[in-house]
Amino acid sequence: MKHSLYNLIYSDNDIIVVDKASGVLTIPDRFDKSLPNLRSLLEQRFGRIYVVHRLDKETSGIVVFARNPETH
Repeated sequence: MKHSLYNLIYSDNDIIVVDKASGVLTIPDRFDKSLPNLRSLLEQRFGRIYVVHRLDKETSGIVVFARNPETH
């Protein structure tokens, strides 16, 4: 699924893999929680997810999220 802020590459019961656009936060900003970020966007679609790693806001690339505590 193509989204303006990310492209969903793969998803199964354990992981979600996306290609993050530059300029997008991986996790919520600590000062302004209203800024768009991948974790919040993906949680709207998939429910609770866990951050495996992050990329800087200005960096584009592949980001992996776990879908359950065991995978995380």
